[in-house]
Amino acid sequence: MTPALIAGMKARRSRSGMTLLEVAVASIVMVIIALGGASYYYFVRWGQIRKSQEQMARNLAEVELERWRETGYTALQGYTTPAVIPYGYVFGTNTQAYPKDVTVDGLTYRITASMLYNTSTSGSNYRWEDTTGGVTYRYRRLVITVGYGSSYTTTTSMEGRIGE
Repeated sequence: MTPALIAGMKARRSRSGMTLLEVAVASIVMVIIALGGASYYYFVRWGQIRKSQEQMARNLAEVELERWRETGYTALQGYTTPAVIPYGYVFGTNTQAYPKDVTVDGLTYRITASMLYNTSTSGSNYRWEDTTGGVTYRYRRLVITVGYGSSYTTTTSMEGRIGE
């Protein structure tokens, strides 16, 4: 190697700049970091949306349960089928059947109510009875279920009692 060739190689190495390979590696690293950030944002946001929908379902169930409590114990006295309760059922009338659909922020929630029982009188007065210490407690056990999501497969349930 001649001194002029060696001097030319040194001169080429001392130039500032990046090679194509260095640019490609840096680009790949930046893409991986960006995808990780986007993925993190997506999953955090999706979790927030799910929690918001779940909270709305709980709120709707609570409101529905309070509506039943307002009607009182005797509202279900003449109800003859102790499974899913027709929507708006009040003793002597039957205005609309469950499920009741409510749309909030573009998402439809399906509300249903059912009554749990362990005894009945005259075949139509379904209720729950517990005896403790010689005292018998009679009450209606209502379960309000709110479904949402694809085909209402995600559900939230709330149970309430209406004393006699």
